[in-house]
Amino acid sequence: METEVLKKGEESPIKDFVINELVFDAKKTEIIAQNDITTEVLSDSNYVFLMFSSSLEDINMSYLSSFEDVNEYAKYDGYKFYCVTSSHDR
Repeated sequence: METEVLKKGEESPIKDFVINELVFDAKKTEIIAQNDITTEVLSDSNYVFLMFSSSLEDINMSYLSSFEDVNEYAKYDGYKFYCVTSSHDR
């Protein structure tokens, strides 16, 4: 495969975008690992459901049941569901 740049586009202002999967201990109280899944999420050719929250600390808990419903729908139909947040992992 050969690649040829016909016209250089604009440089993206976003340089550090990454989607990490957090891996918790058995009690789900501590994060024991983080896996970069950015490529997996962005290249998935199937439907992908994304919930965006700028801060999980400030989330309105009354909305969580709606997201649980979407998660169950996605799981039942073989789709992926992710919560994407800029919250700190600790």
